[in-house]
Order: sequence, then structure tokens, then C-alpha cells
Amino acid sequence: MDTSSKKNINQRYLFGITDEPKQLLEPISGYVHEPLLSLEEACEPLLNIIPNLPAHIWIAKENSKNPSDGLTQDESAAIRLYTMEWDSSTNKECGSLYAHLNRTLKEIDRTKLRPWFRYLKLFLTALAKLPIAPPQTVWRGLHLNLSEDHPPGKKITWWAFSSCTTSLSVLESDLYLGKVGTRTLFSIEAINGRTIRSHSHFTIEDEILLLPGTYLEVKSQLNPAPDLYIIHLQQKIPPHALLEPPFEGAQLFSLSEIDQAMPKNNTSQQNNDKSRSWYKNNKLLFGIGAIVAAIIIAVVLGATLGTQIRRQKKTSSTTTSASTYFLITSVLYDEEKYFLSLLLIATEIPSTHTSTTTATLSFYGGSPPDPISIENAFYAFERNLFDLNSQRNGEGVGG
Repeated sequence: MDTSSKKNINQRYLFGITDEPKQLLEPISGYVHEPLLSLEEACEPLLNIIPNLPAHIWIAKENSKNPSDGLTQDESAAIRLYTMEWDSSTNKECGSLYAHLNRTLKEIDRTKLRPWFRYLKLFLTALAKLPIAPPQTVWRGLHLNLSEDHPPGKKITWWAFSSCTTSLSVLESDLYLGKVGTRTLFSIEAINGRTIRSHSHFTIEDEILLLPGTYLEVKSQLNPAPDLYIIHLQQKIPPHALLEPPFEGAQLFSLSEIDQAMPKNNTSQQNNDKSRSWYKNNKLLFGIGAIVAAIIIAVVLGATLGTQIRRQKKTSSTTTSASTYFLITSVLYDEEKYFLSLLLIATEIPSTHTSTTTATLSFYGGSPPDPISIENAFYAFERNLFDLNSQRNGEGVGG
């Protein structure tokens, strides 16, 4: 393939898979504290790193005067500049902006990223403002056999920006992998890609860009032909953030994907749900137990007070029986709506014609009411003390 034809294809589909670091690197952070600048200002620290950069900055901005998706001209131009190809040399000192940036993102020494902080701030801000592409299968590949490096179950991280296509036929064309020779195709279940077609130098392709720190699990491998290897990858939300969001409130993943990932780690909520389920299954036992406990307390109270009263009667020659009532407050289980009826326990006490006795008799119309058993005192939920008084005097309970 000659140099002129290379400039007409998106080489990023085939770029930067083989040199991913074997170890987990430190998260990409620190750039978020940079101010949001124009593209020219954001690229100033890169002028001595990337050849021919000023001319391509100018071209990118000229072609981004009417950006879509709510982006500014500088934000859209930052994406376009990333997609532009102006030097396909394998020499590390040459190459387009994306080649330099992605090599640096894979460096163990994170201090080497500092000259890129201004541009990353502008570039990632633009990408974060784009709609998150729906979960879908995307593709990338290269002319090598990478099956041994990707056994099923292995977790891997792509630290660079990863360009993918939604069309397998694009990679199968002769401009890319073709249909002969040793090839590895990555079939990726992506969950947070960005569609950059409206801001790309390649406006005829549906390019999906995966962000740095893409966390993947190898699900399976296929070898449909002796020289063709297909590796199925599934993107996951990493246990810890590998890329710091470019601004407060920026969503790197959709809320639905975050919700699906959360329950796996929320064991305390699961335990609460189990406890609540057990309570609901045994709520009848709670109600019966509460009623029995209330009756037992009432009987013990009645017996104790009765004993005290009998002792007082032995030392007093003139006593008159009057009835006093002890009210056990109704118990309300707020959620399950269990009620314990008002329970009145009658005991006899000596009458000494005090103000307390007078007030009690006044409540019952001036004369002591007839005794009533504990069983009759345990009456319907919506009755009241006047109904109970009527029942004690031989009348039916009113509604």
C-alpha cells in the first residue's frame, strides 16, 4: 500500500493494539485542573513535540465553524485535529497528533503526560459533551495473530484512545485487513463509545471512539479460518475510575450501565432486602405475639394491684368499692397496620371520697359502673370508652 493511499484510510482502526502495557497503570488525572482554552493555546506545549502542528490546527478550525452537538468551534476542532493524518512515518519523532498522544497515554511515567494536559482538557471536554453511543458491537483489528495474548477470562485495559468501526465490511475491505493473510479481529461490546463522524476528518465512516482507560474482559475466541482469529471482548465499568472526568457532572458512562453495575457491590442493601422479606413472611406471628404479651401484662398488673387492695381493706373499717381502669395504650405497627384494642382492666380500690374518686364517678354519670371482664374489654378497634361504659351497664355497644 503506497503512502498516498494510506492518507485516504483511517489507520487508527489498525493502530496501537500491540504495544499496550502489560501492567495496570496509574489513572489518568490532573489534566482536569487546566483552564478550557482555545485550540491554539491548548496546543502550545506540543509545538516542539509534533511536526507541522500549526498548519493542521488552522485547517481543523477552518473546517469546524458550524459544529453540531452543542460544541464550540475549538472543541469540535480538537476532535478533528485528533482524526487528521499528516505523517504516516514509523519514526516516533514524526507522525500525527493521535500517534504521539496515544504513545504517551501508555507510558508508565505519568509525568510525560503533562505537556498534553491543556489539549486533553479541551479534547475530553468535547467528547464528554457528545451523546453516549448506545451499547453495540464495534470492530478493530490488525495483521497479526494476538490470540495467545487474549485467553478467555482475561481482563485488559486499553489506555489509548481506540478507534473502532460499526461495520465489519470496512475492515474486510482491501484498504484495511482484506480477506487474506494473518489477521486478528476484535469484536467489542462497547458501552460508552462516542460517535465522532460529525467532527471527524473522515466524514463518510461511522467511527466510534473509545476513551482512554477502557476496561475489557475477553469472553471467547474464534478461529473460522487458519489465518483468521476473532476475539470477543466485553467492555466493563472498572472497579475504580481509570480516567478522571474532564469537568464536574461529566458522564463517562450512561446511568443505566452504572445502575446495572451497582447491585453487584451493594451487599448491605441485599441483606436489608432479605431481612425485610423475612419480616413480611412472619408478620402474622408478630401481631399475635404482641396481643398475647399485652394480655399477660394486663393480668399481672391486675393481680398485683388486687393483692395490694386486699391488704388495704384489712386495715380499713369503712370502705366503699369503686372501679378504676388501667389503660394499655394501643400498639400500632405503622407499616403493617396492626392494632391492639384498648384494653381496660378493672380492679377494686377503697373509696375515700377524694377528688380522684369524684372525677372517676363523674366520668361514668355519677355512679360506679358494673364490673366487666378482661375478655369483654378487648373490643373492636373503632369503639371508644363510652361504648365500653354502656356495655358494662348491660347495654349493647353502639356504632
